[in-house]
Amino acid sequence: MKKLMKRAISVFLAVSILAILVGCSTEKQDAPNDPAQSEQTVMKVAVATAPANFNPFSSTAGSVFQIYGKTQVYDTLFTHDAEGNIIPSIAESYTVSDDNLTITFKLHEGVTFSNGEKFTSADAKYSLDVCRETKLTATYFTAIDSIDAPDEYTIVMHLNTPNAALFENLTVYGQMVCKSAHEQLGDEYGMSAETTIGTGPYTVKDFIPEQSVTYIANENYFKGSPNIKEVDVQSIVNEESAIIALQTGEIDYYMNAVPAISVEKIKADPNLELVDIVSKKLYYICLNCERGPFADPNMRKAISLAINRDDLNMIITEGLGTVVYYPGYPTNTGNPDINDKVAYKQNIEEATRLIEAAGYKGATVTACMENNAILQQFATALQSQLSAVGLNVQINMMEYTSFMEDVFKNGNYDLTTSYNTAKTGDMDLVWTNWMSSAKVGSGNTARYVNPKMDELLAIARSEMDPETRKQDYVDCINLYLEDLPLLPITYEYSSRVYNNQKLVIENGLVEQDNFYNFSWK
Repeated sequence: MKKLMKRAISVFLAVSILAILVGCSTEKQDAPNDPAQSEQTVMKVAVATAPANFNPFSSTAGSVFQIYGKTQVYDTLFTHDAEGNIIPSIAESYTVSDDNLTITFKLHEGVTFSNGEKFTSADAKYSLDVCRETKLTATYFTAIDSIDAPDEYTIVMHLNTPNAALFENLTVYGQMVCKSAHEQLGDEYGMSAETTIGTGPYTVKDFIPEQSVTYIANENYFKGSPNIKEVDVQSIVNEESAIIALQTGEIDYYMNAVPAISVEKIKADPNLELVDIVSKKLYYICLNCERGPFADPNMRKAISLAINRDDLNMIITEGLGTVVYYPGYPTNTGNPDINDKVAYKQNIEEATRLIEAAGYKGATVTACMENNAILQQFATALQSQLSAVGLNVQINMMEYTSFMEDVFKNGNYDLTTSYNTAKTGDMDLVWTNWMSSAKVGSGNTARYVNPKMDELLAIARSEMDPETRKQDYVDCINLYLEDLPLLPITYEYSSRVYNNQKLVIENGLVEQDNFYNFSWK
């Protein structure tokens, strides 16, 4: 009965929100066949949370929606093409020295900021230097020693060590801000429509933090004027409401993963295009390598053999996720994609033997996690799987701040079920954060220390040849499979949906969430 009531309330809310959306657009729908109204003007986009601000250096600017928000109004040195290749963006071209320690960028000429000021190398150097000094972004630029601006349209990066991941980092971070305006505005830069000054394809007309934003096309954009002249972004937290609005045409683009229950419905709708995109959110089991039962490598191996990843994937993502046996999405830069070669099956008998040999048969271990519904389901399923090999799992749900302090920072736990969302698509970010001994207490929750792994990670990071780098990660993966400090389970299913009767976009560009790539049909 309670479930029926909840369902009724959910549907009522969905219909109510839809009615409001329809009411707001009645004027545009009075004469849908009128040629004067046939030309599209405003693209309507739904997100779970609209941007809080447009300050590239703000501590609240790291979520996926904040990154998308910045993409519309700022440019970076690099971007991706439809095949996922890294290509120059506001940089017109670049060269790398023979020792891979100097990168010279030639910048596009004739670029202007939205306040009318000319973009030059002084702005580029300033923007990157601020990134290097800002806590939010500094970790992505540690390889840079200094930056020079020898002329008006050239910058030169001097590196302290070769770093292949830097190119991917520069597709996400390093937004170009106006030096003179930022020096004047400081932390107020990007906190209002008037103080959001960029070189990107759109300008901000107005926004209500975390609720809505309206973008207007930058007609002077150096790559050409956007086809979509105005974009209205609204936060719709209720997924069911967003799906209904998509189906009725009130939303043109849904910038969020479609819930599993709606996937087949969306696929069957001829007016909608569902595009699967690369996920950066990985669910995993982390084992404390510093103390307790999982300081024993054989106990970690036992857990790896006791679990059934396919069953856990069904619990976490309803079977839509991408199961992996080592950290890294299959298409991440540097990933040799050898999951099929290293995959191993559940082996209850061997897991039980290892636990008995280690003296932990019948022992109780504590699984700590954030107070999150999916993580709780994940932990409950794990509890059942480990009971089959002689381990009793006690679940400890924690508030976020307590989890971060006790588990993430101080390591007071046995094992944890958790997730991590990478900000870039390069293998180095995930592997260094999780397995570098220098990251214990910050990203290395397993508190895993192996000098050999540190050495292998440094080699992979500095290798500039793509194929050789993939082989370097094979070496990292082989060592990881010996030590098993954590057990990745599945990458969350991720997707976008757009109205294919109104919009045209190359599917390979969808995951960039850049409105410049869209056009009216």
